[in-house]
Amino acid sequence: MKIKDVLAEAKKLEDKPDINLLKTQSAPTLIHVLIAIEETIKHLTKLYADSRISDNKKKEFERIIREAETRSMAILTILRNRK
Repeated sequence: MKIKDVLAEAKKLEDKPDINLLKTQSAPTLIHVLIAIEETIKHLTKLYADSRISDNKKKEFERIIREAETRSMAILTILRNRK
């Protein structure tokens, strides 16, 4: 699942009135973490497209992006389980 899809679902969970996510202090923080992950991935994607970047750096960016997407899914799972 791409970070933009994760963020969209997390925002939907936050917006549902029957879910008391906003009553917990950590829920908005998790949304902000997802937004920060999305911004980081956007930045790394731009850097990745730069032809001056070495293949080793590109592999490192790919690894970081995969890890960020995995962590964002874990955060989304936490938000889903708070229903």
